[in-house]
Amino acid sequence: GVTVSQYLSDPKIMAEAQIAAFKMYGQDGVGTGPDQFGLAEALGVKMRYFADDLPQVDEAYIKRIEDISKIKIINPEKDGRFPIYLEALEILQDRIGSLVKIGTGIGGPFTSAALLRGTTNFVRDMQKNPEAVHSLLDITTENILRYLEICWEKGFVSSIGEPFASNDIISPHHFQEFLLPYLKRIGNWFRKKVKKGYSLHICGKTYKIWEDIANSG
Repeated sequence: GVTVSQYLSDPKIMAEAQIAAFKMYGQDGVGTGPDQFGLAEALGVKMRYFADDLPQVDEAYIKRIEDISKIKIINPEKDGRFPIYLEALEILQDRIGSLVKIGTGIGGPFTSAALLRGTTNFVRDMQKNPEAVHSLLDITTENILRYLEICWEKGFVSSIGEPFASNDIISPHHFQEFLLPYLKRIGNWFRKKVKKGYSLHICGKTYKIWEDIANSG
């Protein structure tokens, strides 16, 4: 009985919707999180919200390469919509955490960087300005680690989603050059903190990078 935009802006509604779904389906895990857009939005990307559809990027943040220097390191407890998700997760933990595992997810460093720069410009930068791409990926990775750290302190484990890393969009060579080192940083964090590997989801074709995915931790 609520709109998508209401769900995305109210932690209590968000939690109630997830609880209702759990009561209906009884799935093995319940959670919510800033999806592929959350970090990019917190760092400056303008989003458009709709009553009954997913949000869409309205305007990329990095218009020029020099704008990368303006990107900050976020505080997940204060910036963007992160506080909404953290509050919803805490409600879920309190209400149904004794019944089912509560987790979260966030868009990965490559997807977040592409949204910040605009996908076309970002792919072009990989050819013409690889140093800038690495600078941006370093920043998005560090921000993701901040979210992982806060979630871990609160008792939640986060998965990573990298839809823009599909071989439908980039080649295995570009995956190895531009994304693998940063996924390894995330994998190393998980091995140190969580004592196991992390969950990585990539939409589309991935069979040519399965070994790289495994090697990322």
